[in-house]
Amino acid sequence: MSKEVSVQLDGKMVKVPEGITVKRALEISGYTVTNYPEKGSLFAPCEVGGCWSCAVEVNNELKPACITPVAKGLRVNTELPQDYPPKRIIHGFGGHTVGGVGTPYWLKGHHGYIEVACFASGCNLRCPQCQNWETTYSGQGKPLTPREAAELMTAARRKFGVDRMAISGGESTLNRR
Repeated sequence: MSKEVSVQLDGKMVKVPEGITVKRALEISGYTVTNYPEKGSLFAPCEVGGCWSCAVEVNNELKPACITPVAKGLRVNTELPQDYPPKRIIHGFGGHTVGGVGTPYWLKGHHGYIEVACFASGCNLRCPQCQNWETTYSGQGKPLTPREAAELMTAARRKFGVDRMAISGGESTLNRR
C-alpha cells in the first residue's frame, strides 16, 4: 500500500497517495476531469503535459496537472486568473525547405527555405500515422504564450527571409479561453 500525503486543493486539506499526479489527486478528491472542455471541469486532453490545458497553480507556480507529481504539503489552486494567457510547448522555429499540405505546388520545387515551421506539443487524437509523434506528445520544454510564440516565429521568418509559416504538431484547439 502506498504512503498517503496531505495536500491542499483549493484551500481544502486532503490525503492522497504519494507520487500520483495532481490530476489524479483532483479526480480522487471529487473534481471532474475530462478529455473535452466542459464548464466546471478540469480539461486534461493530451495526458503528456504538452498542451498545458490542465494548467493549475502549484505552490504559486503554473504546472500541468497531468504530469506534476503530488508531494507532502503541496498547495494546488485550480482557478487561474482571468488574464492568464494560455500556454503551449512549441519546438522548432526553423527554416523549412519542403512545405506542407497547404504549400502551393509552384513553391514545392523551390530551392532554399520557403517557410518557417514550428511544432506544437499536446494532442488528444493519438493518430497512428502522426508524423510528428515525438514532438506532438512531448511534455518537455518551456511553455510559451501565444505572444511569445508569435515573436519567435516572426524573428525566424526575418532570419530566413520568408513570408510563409507552418505550425504543425499538436491539436490547436486544446487550450483554455
